[in-house]
Amino acid sequence: MTAMKCEKMQELILTDYADGELDTDARLDVEGHIRACASCRQLEAVMRQKAREPLEHLVREEPPAYIWGRVKQAISSGPVRPYGVFEDARELVGRIFMSIINIPRPVVAFAATAMVIIAIMIAQPIAERRAVDEYLGEQISFIASLDTDDANGDGMFDTDISTGTEKFM
Repeated sequence: MTAMKCEKMQELILTDYADGELDTDARLDVEGHIRACASCRQLEAVMRQKAREPLEHLVREEPPAYIWGRVKQAISSGPVRPYGVFEDARELVGRIFMSIINIPRPVVAFAATAMVIIAIMIAQPIAERRAVDEYLGEQISFIASLDTDDANGDGMFDTDISTGTEKFM
């Protein structure tokens, strides 16, 4: 457990603690650990001596203004990428085509076969449903022709065939 804590503290010592980027609570935790742990204290001393102390006396130099102008010019005059709906579509089609070319032929053959089988499996129940619908339509028409009104207005089956048809359809 202590080795795990030391690993975490050593990582913090070499990164955020060295850069002064830790919040107050985390900085106090690291400093407390450094006081209690000899190996982490030694690491912090070496890091301070080799990495921080040589850089503490350096004077921060600002680059001349013309440098920033050149940087801005280089950024703004960078390569211009054509933009538009057609360019994006051309790029998309190109990527799709290239990905198809890289697919092994057996995989393409398998996928095509699977799509044909799925299409047949989907189409078959639709065709059967259509045949059933046609049959029911014929039967309803036949029953409707039998239920012609008598002279007194009573039908043979005493039913409203249009209401019955709506139930079936």
